[in-house]
Amino acid sequence: MELLSPAGNLQALVAAVNSGADSIYLGLKEFSARAFASNFSIEQIPSIYSYLKSNGIKLYIAINTLIKEIELNKLIKYLSILSKIGVDAIIVQDFGIVNIVNDLFPTLKLHSSTQMTNLNSYDIKFLEKLNFKRVILDRQLFFEEIKLIKNNSSIEIEIFIHGALCYSFAGQCYFSSFLGSQSANRGRCTQPCRRAYILNRQKKGYFFSPNDLSSINNFEQLLHLGIDSFKIEGRMKNEQYVSNVTRAYRILIDYYKKNGKLSENIKKEAKNFIRNSLGRKTTPGIYFNSKSIVEPNLSGATGLFLGKTIESSNRFIVFKTGSNLKIGDRVRIQDLQKTVKINKIIVKNRISNSAKKGEIVKIPLSERITIRKNSLIFKVSSKIDIDIPPSLNRVKNINVKDFDLPQIKEINKHNKEYYFKISNIKDILSFPDNTKDYLILPVNQANELYLVKKKIEKLKNNIIFELPLFIFEKELEKFHKIIEDLTTYGFFKFFINSKSHLQFFKNINKTFLILSERLHIANSYSADLFLKEKVNRVVLDFENDKENLLNFKLKNSAIITLYSNFPLLISRIDNGLKSNSEVMDNKKESFIIRRKKGLVQIFHKQPFNIVENKNELENMGFSKFLFDISNFRYYKKSLKEFCIKLKAGKVQTGKDFNYSYGWQ
Repeated sequence: MELLSPAGNLQALVAAVNSGADSIYLGLKEFSARAFASNFSIEQIPSIYSYLKSNGIKLYIAINTLIKEIELNKLIKYLSILSKIGVDAIIVQDFGIVNIVNDLFPTLKLHSSTQMTNLNSYDIKFLEKLNFKRVILDRQLFFEEIKLIKNNSSIEIEIFIHGALCYSFAGQCYFSSFLGSQSANRGRCTQPCRRAYILNRQKKGYFFSPNDLSSINNFEQLLHLGIDSFKIEGRMKNEQYVSNVTRAYRILIDYYKKNGKLSENIKKEAKNFIRNSLGRKTTPGIYFNSKSIVEPNLSGATGLFLGKTIESSNRFIVFKTGSNLKIGDRVRIQDLQKTVKINKIIVKNRISNSAKKGEIVKIPLSERITIRKNSLIFKVSSKIDIDIPPSLNRVKNINVKDFDLPQIKEINKHNKEYYFKISNIKDILSFPDNTKDYLILPVNQANELYLVKKKIEKLKNNIIFELPLFIFEKELEKFHKIIEDLTTYGFFKFFINSKSHLQFFKNINKTFLILSERLHIANSYSADLFLKEKVNRVVLDFENDKENLLNFKLKNSAIITLYSNFPLLISRIDNGLKSNSEVMDNKKESFIIRRKKGLVQIFHKQPFNIVENKNELENMGFSKFLFDISNFRYYKKSLKEFCIKLKAGKVQTGKDFNYSYGWQ
């Protein structure tokens, strides 16, 4: 079993090595899902790889963002360099990278990022077919689901055990991107979940801000599962965090290997390291069905509680410290959400470089801030001394031969196609018997076909059944049976929301499969991979902007969504908000909460709408369009009239997302 630690800079990398990591993952300055970390240049990787190899440690490179069409040439150069260096694996989200690696760089080992939304063993079987050696599971799985997936899988399984949590399922959050084009799927999340919101115009809270994951209390149960790799989150964290958290899990793993179980004393020792890592308050997370993942009254990296201020001042912070302090530490004044670096410490009216637990300290402020009495003070970082080996400061240019992108084939059909996604089977009554439009229905409506039997007989070739975005391990057989019944009755068109869904159709011929936007098709090579896997059409990602769509090569196989009220995020984390609650941010943007079958979804009040750009898209070469009206209620007066307006581009309400503004 492997302990995998993060490195966002050289100090953190050396700290991980010194603290007992078996392997380290890091990102490049481009194509990394932590774009705001320091990260590393491609020229640094040879020396890093040599240093780690000399210490018996593996190196994984995270290239785990979505890749735009115009970035493919630079990407292929990076892949060729990493292949020549011989890094132990690359961690990827974009299927275009998979396509290129399998074609040109087959010696590069592939690890599937959690951003691929890995939820069941069918996900893993599909990835194994694509030559993946390891799959990183989503953090929103229950313990029993992880156990079943591990038992039903034949390649390596990796799980997160510690660090920051996203509120949404991995790879399924559009929140940051929708509010300003800074895409989480491109590594640029602005963390809207960490912000305060007003609930129903009354109560302020941090309703989407999770505590940090910590598996310390339940780690023995996870160790019993035989998981191949235990991953610590934290490429944005400093060396002190990396050191303490790595040491904590190192001693637990070593003790378990020797004794087959964990003692209370060893867990206590590990908890002391975690306590000094200065992260947020911790939770066992969804793994163990925790009810304390989100605390609306708390936000930010609260760190280690030091005490309360004992006087008001605008020149000093004065408190009795609950922990040792030294110059260079950072403390947070919780009510002001203000972080202060300690440049001077006064103890008993004397300037000191440090203070011991229990002493009353005065910390001078570099700027005037009004500090109230009884304000909570937390230590949020503490610098540790790290000696960087000289070899790590060397950079090296690697000469590699130029590679051309592999050839991909486009179908030569420019047929115009319209798709309408609806939520209720009775909605098909609004469409004429001779319609050429395709109607996408939720597969759970299949048992109500009898309600519109005559209409269905006339529109049978137009009906497409949509599989749900999330199918968990225990539900796989259920959906096998549903699909078997539908194909028996002559329905062969399906809208699939996950790579795992392809496993349902392995032995079924005559299918017409549409891959949804939830697979994040952002370049032609990701589309091409699925078109070679029984898929007939691909819906392009909502996040695509005009420039990327213009450069996209496989236009005849692509469907563009022109209208949708899709959820900005989806989560299993219960934040206590009721369905149809409304929350508002500090810019007066309003969002609606909906709860369904154990999932929390957040919708913007305005739909995504680029229907006015249909002619422009047709001039680019696109001919297939989708209108998603499945999450709306207002068209009940006349669905027929509303659909006519949509096709004519005459519905103006909504936002155009990244289309005009650009996708970062």
